[in-house]
Amino acid sequence: MPHRPTLPQFVDDALSRAPLLMQEVLSGVAALSHSPVPMLLPDVQRLVRLYRADLVSQFTRQLSELLQPQPPAPNQPLRRLVTLSLVEDQAVATDVELSRSVEAVRSTAEASLRELRAFTSALVGDLHVARDTNPLKPELFVRALWLALGDLPTSTRLQLAFLRCATPPLAQGLRLFYAAACTRLEDAGVTPSSYRTIVTGTLSRSWHRQHPPPGDLTGLRHTLPTESAAMLPAGQEGLALLPRIFGAILQSGELAPDVQALVQRLQPVALRVAQRDPTTLDAYTHPMWEFMDRIAFLAEVHTQPTDPQRQQLLAQAGQLVEAMAQEAQPDGASFRWALKRLTAQAQQQFDERLQAAADHIATLDTLGPSFTPTTAEAGHTLPLEAHSLATVQSALLDTANSQVTAGSALVDERWLDDQQPGHWVRVFINGHWRMLQLLWHADDLWLYAELANPTRQTWALRQSALERLHGEGLLRELRPRSLVRRAAARLMRQIAQGR
Repeated sequence: MPHRPTLPQFVDDALSRAPLLMQEVLSGVAALSHSPVPMLLPDVQRLVRLYRADLVSQFTRQLSELLQPQPPAPNQPLRRLVTLSLVEDQAVATDVELSRSVEAVRSTAEASLRELRAFTSALVGDLHVARDTNPLKPELFVRALWLALGDLPTSTRLQLAFLRCATPPLAQGLRLFYAAACTRLEDAGVTPSSYRTIVTGTLSRSWHRQHPPPGDLTGLRHTLPTESAAMLPAGQEGLALLPRIFGAILQSGELAPDVQALVQRLQPVALRVAQRDPTTLDAYTHPMWEFMDRIAFLAEVHTQPTDPQRQQLLAQAGQLVEAMAQEAQPDGASFRWALKRLTAQAQQQFDERLQAAADHIATLDTLGPSFTPTTAEAGHTLPLEAHSLATVQSALLDTANSQVTAGSALVDERWLDDQQPGHWVRVFINGHWRMLQLLWHADDLWLYAELANPTRQTWALRQSALERLHGEGLLRELRPRSLVRRAAARLMRQIAQGR
């Protein structure tokens, strides 16, 4: 009977096959007759001939390092951890190319990747595919290739051209790489975990498009089947809606386990409030729902479960829920008080981040728009410039200083008007998606804080960079979402389908 591997053994086996994968990618690049960068294709293929062995060895080494688990960062005072990263203008071009390469690979290998995820879930003991347990993610292979290219004695322009030429053969190679891995695991006696299938019927998407979430909860309350409220006292039939709302929120899969536990503790308090305050089940903007939304949002921007600030915020939220549970008659005012306390705690954390970055802000404020390479601090690079991103197909590779022409990119500049210190964004910088909070901006410079351990640093970007990243889909605003509104939409869909 074949030996059933563990997940680390499976990863080691896959790494041993990485050199062959890279050989196939390079052969694919060498065989190209048509490419997205025809003028540079001869130079790209020349790099393959000259540095094939180096690229194979460096790709394998970089992939191995990327797959190594990162040790947790020690808890240190915030002041000591904050560092300033001033990103080169070419970094935006690189990030656009990396993100597009990852999406192309993921799209091509989607079916094989989904199957492999079921097998890796089985290796870690999950009966169902409820989380992404596959460590061999497409972005790691793209990142390893890019880092391997960085060791070549050539320009960034040619490296970007190489990445673009290598993406199609890498996508096809990874599709087969993942499929072969599934076959080996199956031959070793591993039974893949199952995907939970939710049958929503043919109404689901079309109905949802034609029927947006109800404007408030009153329509949903009146739409509930009468038997749902038959056991409740007269005048309190609307309370039948509350457990269904909480059930829809908890079963959505959108909340982390620690946040789910808080919402479950909150449900009995919510029932007591709804019994006294009928408006609880009328509007999405009731303080009770806004308190829940704020908890979910703070947990979303503090993504790491081990983040001390996340733990501090959720601990305080738990104390607030417990305090309201002890009240004789909790009501909307109780939740307004709790929301105010939670907001004050988040504001205090923001003030600490702002103070920790005071030196960087003073430097940027002094230099302002005149910030140039000659005024950069030792060891730092330039603030982000994005004027070379008019069209990725030409401007990124044809000239280092190409300008955006009118109408060449559809960039919505108005979204920046609403950005204020304390607001959050999710942005792709230096090859990674990051959660950043705006600390300060003046004139052309915007300073953001990243809180994820062990990174914890600040990033300075020019306004043109923010606009271009936003236009490329590599930056989006993060604001609290209404949990109850989304739950109401799901319930309306279920009612329409007779479930």
